[in-house]
Amino acid sequence: MSPPTIRRALYGQYRRPVDEKGRVSIPAEFRPILQGQRGTFFLNRGFERCIMGYPEEKWEAVLGLVNGTPLDNSNTRRFKRAFYSGAKEVSCDQQGRIPIPQALMEYAGISREVVIVGLSDFIEIWDAEAWDKWLEESIDSYEKMAEKLVQSATPEQEARDNTAAST
Repeated sequence: MSPPTIRRALYGQYRRPVDEKGRVSIPAEFRPILQGQRGTFFLNRGFERCIMGYPEEKWEAVLGLVNGTPLDNSNTRRFKRAFYSGAKEVSCDQQGRIPIPQALMEYAGISREVVIVGLSDFIEIWDAEAWDKWLEESIDSYEKMAEKLVQSATPEQEARDNTAAST
């Protein structure tokens, strides 16, 4: 089974100041992918205290996962409350800025500057200092993660290598 084809991807990292009204300029190359047909996209709490930004199509897929969980479990109810209470639909103004809701700013510890990171089909918005710290702590494991990813993507080659090594 081949992976799904991604027509246009979000990638790279961009530092942006946060203005006095809590607005951040979205990189120009991200805007058409994020905004889609309705001209909006969705923000919510992310992992490691960042904010995630989803284009409508990805948001619909995430909602499908969230809504597919039963309400008879207290952890599920807690998650859904936190998830839906953090969600916000946003659109870029004429200067390409979006307002970041105060609750999400507080969640992510955002103050003066953010880093917007493209992750193929969604973005993350990090407080710049938190991003720098995360990157510094994680970059050493990057090579090991890359090796594992390549190995898992090519199991036939790994099997041939193992067979050749044992003969």
